[in-house]
Amino acid sequence: MLREVAQRLLGGSSYPAEVERITAEGHRTPAGNLWTAGTLRRTLTSPHVAGKRAWKGEIVGDATSPAILDEGTWLALKGRAAAQRRGRPPSNRFLLTGHILCGECGRAMYGNATPTSWAYRCPPGQASTGKGCGKVSIVGPPLDDHVVAEVTGWLADGAIHAAVQQLTAGADAAPDELAEIEDRLARLGALHAEGVLTDLEHHGATRTLIARRDELASRRSLPAVTGDAVAEAWEQARAAGDRPAMRSIIGLLAEPIVVRPVGRFARVPAPERVTLEPRWAGVEA
Repeated sequence: MLREVAQRLLGGSSYPAEVERITAEGHRTPAGNLWTAGTLRRTLTSPHVAGKRAWKGEIVGDATSPAILDEGTWLALKGRAAAQRRGRPPSNRFLLTGHILCGECGRAMYGNATPTSWAYRCPPGQASTGKGCGKVSIVGPPLDDHVVAEVTGWLADGAIHAAVQQLTAGADAAPDELAEIEDRLARLGALHAEGVLTDLEHHGATRTLIARRDELASRRSLPAVTGDAVAEAWEQARAAGDRPAMRSIIGLLAEPIVVRPVGRFARVPAPERVTLEPRWAGVEA
């Protein structure tokens, strides 16, 4: 049934339409529940359906159970889901959503309303849940103003034109190194699964590789643009108040924006709490 659904989806069908069809045919989930569009999407894009084993979101090798979908079909479905996510309009409310990190635990911070304004906060939780430490927050409007002023200043500098082109020019050099990193991660995952590496040893061995892989992947995603085009797009987005467009340009130009923790009642201005560097810093001229 899943193979048939996959082929129909790639042929132009939708998840709601497929849920309606398989429900009418009497199909249920392995737990005996009714299928939903979300459950069906998660099932068809999960690693195990392609016969792969994952650890904390990373593919670490082949699973012991056979694949339901061939890898090409699975990758096509994942690409379809990613394209649909990219096509959704992001929230306009908080400018730095997706680009701001907690300086205490390194996890993403999110915008939240307060009685008088709004703030970016690190959500509380345990590391195993993927949530943050809950210790860091910063008032939103001054931080947004600071980041906008910094990016505007960068774009007013003629040096950015060559810098952005130099940054994007290295995108084609990444595939070979990315493939090598994925191979090394898979080997480490296999050793961990066999008990040769402890959890702590596996984490230490993979941390640097994952950071490098993410850096290369983000560089590959950068569009081949010129500084002039970015500057023009930025000014148009600012004039129109187009926060999704501004957010995209901030993601292109800036490293993750890190907010340093301070005492609970300390009043430290946003610029003094924030690490904000251009992505081209360190790129050879």
